[in-house]
Amino acid sequence: MSSNSKKNQISDLIYLIDDRDEFVREQVREQLIKVGEDAIPFLEVTARTENLKIKSIASEIIQAIIPKQLLRQFEQLAQSSPSGHWSLEKGVILLQKFGYPDEETDSLSQSLDLLAQEVSTLIEDSQSPEQIIQILTRYLFFEKGFEGNKIDFFETDNTYFSRVLDRRKGIPITLTALCVFLGQRIGLPIVGVGLPGRYIAKYESLTQPIYFDPFNEGRVLSQEDCA
Repeated sequence: MSSNSKKNQISDLIYLIDDRDEFVREQVREQLIKVGEDAIPFLEVTARTENLKIKSIASEIIQAIIPKQLLRQFEQLAQSSPSGHWSLEKGVILLQKFGYPDEETDSLSQSLDLLAQEVSTLIEDSQSPEQIIQILTRYLFFEKGFEGNKIDFFETDNTYFSRVLDRRKGIPITLTALCVFLGQRIGLPIVGVGLPGRYIAKYESLTQPIYFDPFNEGRVLSQEDCA
């Protein structure tokens, strides 16, 4: 189907979105969901109408399309690196779109860039890995006030990165991801490590790896602690 034909098809479906016949409305809904992400720009325009009924229908269809769209994007991300070393940050951004589809993800990367720029001014080449981890964790968990959300651990916003940055609260995986993302920006070899029941960070030192727990203010862990 040509681009113009598809646009015409979507426009025709949008025209019938609030048809009097319930069967027609349901068929239109199913067809728009089948069209998928190409229909979203048309639905977004429709959702800005003052007609509350049409606004509601268009918004609901968008919400039905987004999970399918994100699943396809996750599959593409996984297939883009057969070795499995795909970008954690890209995955976090896709997850963000699931919870907050209308939010611009550029601001998320810009916030990370700013944090990385600030912490990089505190680190010197001559410092040891232990000193670097101490500086990073003091900056994030004491100066910036990031903390593990131990009161509302299962709150949904703990998993969406923009909310973690805004509220300075998260769960082990999102706070560890924060350390990883800053490390990537300033050249620190920090990776996430999954342990039974928790997720921590590791600084891959040439001499001795340093394990630390972002959920608990960056507390340094011994290998026995990680067992």
